Amino acid sequence: MEPVQYLRTIRRRWQIIAVCVLLGLVIGYVSSIGAKQKEDQTTYWRATYTLYYDAGAVGEKGGAFTSLSQMGLLATTGDVPAKIAQANGLDVNSLSARVQTVTNTGLATLKITATGQDGAETVALATQVGDTLIQYISDKNQSVYDQQTSDALKRMDNLKAQIAIYDGLKFDPNSLLAQERDALANQYRLAYETVQSLAGQGPPKQILLPLEKPEAIPINGSEFTKFVRAGALGTNNITINANDKSVAALDSTLNPKSKIPTGPVPRSLIGGFLGLLVGLAAAFIVERLDDRLRSKEDAELAFDLPVLCEVPPLSRGQRAETEVLSHTHPMSRTAEAYRSLRSSLVFLRQTLTPADEATDGEQSTQVILVTSAGPGEGKTTTVANLATLFAEAEQSVLVINCDFRRPRLQRFLGGSAEPRKVVQSNIPGVLMVNNVLSNPNPNPAEVAAAQRQVIETARGMFDVIILDTAPLLSTNDATELMGSTDVVVLVAHAGKTTKLAAARATEVLQRLEATVAGVALLATRDVPSAQYYYYATEHGTDAGRPRTEPESIDLLIRPEPGTNGKHTPTDPSPTITPSPTGPTGATDPDHSHADVAQLDDEIRSSSGSLAPTSRQRE
Repeated sequence: MEPVQYLRTIRRRWQIIAVCVLLGLVIGYVSSIGAKQKEDQTTYWRATYTLYYDAGAVGEKGGAFTSLSQMGLLATTGDVPAKIAQANGLDVNSLSARVQTVTNTGLATLKITATGQDGAETVALATQVGDTLIQYISDKNQSVYDQQTSDALKRMDNLKAQIAIYDGLKFDPNSLLAQERDALANQYRLAYETVQSLAGQGPPKQILLPLEKPEAIPINGSEFTKFVRAGALGTNNITINANDKSVAALDSTLNPKSKIPTGPVPRSLIGGFLGLLVGLAAAFIVERLDDRLRSKEDAELAFDLPVLCEVPPLSRGQRAETEVLSHTHPMSRTAEAYRSLRSSLVFLRQTLTPADEATDGEQSTQVILVTSAGPGEGKTTTVANLATLFAEAEQSVLVINCDFRRPRLQRFLGGSAEPRKVVQSNIPGVLMVNNVLSNPNPNPAEVAAAQRQVIETARGMFDVIILDTAPLLSTNDATELMGSTDVVVLVAHAGKTTKLAAARATEVLQRLEATVAGVALLATRDVPSAQYYYYATEHGTDAGRPRTEPESIDLLIRPEPGTNGKHTPTDPSPTITPSPTGPTGATDPDHSHADVAQLDDEIRSSSGSLAPTSRQRE
């Protein structure tokens, strides 16, 4: 890759990255404003239910739960939130995320905090969680007490039955059987003491007691987000000690470091960083997926053909008009680029003309077909400028509009739109045919046949015939004229023509064995030195000055036979009366052959007003 092309590629990548970073900054800033407005418009609530752990209420045999931290965990995990969610028709995970517990082992307190967007609903949730937890622990302790009592009574009954068996036997008091009975009696005594102890202790008391009922306190959106995020991360159960010096330890737990900032500056920076990452990825993807031609090297590789000229891009105003810059600005870079295309075609014409056909200095007519791979790539612009520059070189030029589906040639060259007419264009020395048939809805095959006949008739009467055809890959119109064409010029548009379309166009031309001169690459950027070289001409006194006509037109007028060198001007657009018969004499209801025959006469009569051909100049 050449240095200039490499610099353009780098610049295109950085443009993509810069746009993504800018968008990231804007999105981050706007999101911070939206978040702030949302916080200001929405009121959130917090309610804390404080419970006290009564260690003296725990019996000698203990209960199901003896750890205050374990009880705090039950408020957000397990059966307690599941029961509350089922009773209220809520999702257990979202409910648990709205609840936090703080266990103070030194003060033996458990604070249950609930958050929400409604104050009364938040108080109800905190109360329901605390009461459900108290009842759940009480039920579990009662279940343990009942199970311990039942087990002790069953053991007493079992031991009593075994002792009764020994009492029915006769044995020596010092024997082994006597010792076994004494052991069972001791076990029975222990079981009885357990039952007596449980009975004396009585049913278990509540070990968690309400200390402070919840009240709704308004909070902002940031605090609400912190609570919910802590619950989602599983950090909503906190244990502290009354001797801890820092309340900041609790605050850091409730405010995770992974929080999303809400200020405009940090959000903008985060957005810019994310935009940078997206921009890098987008630049890589675009570079990989972008199939469009960007430079001369891309075009030559894609078409497998030489680039004959590189036409600079037009300004926005020039693109909006149909100005032929080679005529209105003959000293511009655009005109000079098209001159290089004309020079290449002239050289190719001299190279391809056989020596036996160029007798007495005569050179045959060159028929140039200008086409492109797809629509909108600048082929009509190229035709108009190329015809202007051939006329500038005192060549007689006939331009034929062969794109009957979407004709645009008249917008550039002007002239009458009447069918079956050879008319004078706005460019001196350039004649044109806008339509070879008068039928407004012609058959494509009929149009192609008429165009080929017009080309054959015009051969020898003009130095150059330029055909403005339809895109090569869109229709079959251009391929129908390949047999009547001497050379083909492919037009490509930098930044629009794709490499795939270029390869397919080349494949079509190779299959037709067409003689292709090369590629005219439009909208490509020159090196800075070229721009500086033409700057004075384009912006100086010669800018916008049209090419003047010669003071004397005698040298440009072809003398007609029998006038002794005196030229009698002919009407460049004579009226043609339709004839019902064609060249073969057969009647044609559509007048197609009659149109072509009369157009032949029109060409012969109109060619007399042009500059002399190479044969006549000799």
